[in-house]
Amino acid sequence: MNKFNKFIQTCNTNLVCTITFSIYDIVDHVLVINHKTDTENANTIKTILEHLCIDYTFIEPIQAKKRNKNINQQECSYYLTWIEILNKYNGTLLIMDNDVRPITNFHAMFSFIYKTIPSNWEIIYLGGSQHNWNYVNTNKYPFCYEAYNTKGSFALLLNNPKKILKILETYDLICPLDEAINSMTSIHRYVMKPNIFISDVSISSIRKNRMQITQHANKMKWELNCYDYFKYFKPHVLLICHSSIQQSYLNTCIMKVSYKNKKEVYKSNFAINNKICFVIIALKKINEFFFVENLVNNFVNNNYTYISSIENIQTFNKNKIILKNE
Repeated sequence: MNKFNKFIQTCNTNLVCTITFSIYDIVDHVLVINHKTDTENANTIKTILEHLCIDYTFIEPIQAKKRNKNINQQECSYYLTWIEILNKYNGTLLIMDNDVRPITNFHAMFSFIYKTIPSNWEIIYLGGSQHNWNYVNTNKYPFCYEAYNTKGSFALLLNNPKKILKILETYDLICPLDEAINSMTSIHRYVMKPNIFISDVSISSIRKNRMQITQHANKMKWELNCYDYFKYFKPHVLLICHSSIQQSYLNTCIMKVSYKNKKEVYKSNFAINNKICFVIIALKKINEFFFVENLVNNFVNNNYTYISSIENIQTFNKNKIILKNE
């Protein structure tokens, strides 16, 4: 694993993965739907799942043609891929897309929330798209709710795949998969609260991309800073500095970046090489995040402080940050 991935993992977890709970106490198969040409998402989810010590199997989507006006070609392919999975695999299945991002302390959260879900469950949304919260009772259970008008099939746990298969086959692709599952009123479906997986809809290869990720997250009630935020917060300016930097100066830097660039600013602290550091990210609506592996390598090895931006990457004295626009 390269230094960049190690750095991202450290930032996202703040700790080394020490597991007292195994997802395989519950799940028989973890299946990730991923097209072989989608190498970026494949590498990302591979890194995430390996860090979480989760074994997985990549599932190649079935190529399909559009059947009717209610379901496009991608949705049709996705639906048929699910049919193939449910035909092939038995036991309890965790089926996910390749663009999911886990919650921090995933294993602890999964174990804790799972124990609170009613034992009659047949489908658990580890993450869901709740576009409409009307008539959704989120108070009946402390850490889950009964699925109602819940969309999104990016991370679902199923304990009776053949039963679900039989129902899906009756629909014969008259609607997208998540709508078909949403209509299964005879199936006991629950949504984890909070979601322990969310979907990076800005890079989706299955559904329409949404670059307004923060607005979408607010609608879904996702607290993005609780997840793998490096893939959501597309940084235009990334500052990494040591705890020796005075907080007042740090806050001044943030204010200047935010005011001059009219961007959201996110600040977080993390530990790397047992040293407490800070991260400040100025957000911009762009498709890629900009970072340089050599910069990370130098930071780790030489204990420097950096500012990284699209236009300019510089190395600075570790005792002071100088913004480009100062």
